[in-house]
Amino acid sequence: MQETIKIDTRGMSCSQASFQAKCAAINNTELDTVIEVLVSGHSSCESVIRGCIKYGYEGTFEHIENEDILVTLIKKK
Repeated sequence: MQETIKIDTRGMSCSQASFQAKCAAINNTELDTVIEVLVSGHSSCESVIRGCIKYGYEGTFEHIENEDILVTLIKKK
């Protein structure tokens, strides 16, 4: 069964948002776990996606409302 880790980083800086996502990526050992990170703005979105690439994750994003963006990180097999 697929598990989803949800992280709300709205209001955090780009580096803080990226750090939170990287911590979840590092601590997750299951291949079928999805990490969803709610961020504010495109710079945080890009920072989160770039930060998790080296841990084997691919990221996509979708606009939710106003400046809020939902980043979905999925581990590459």
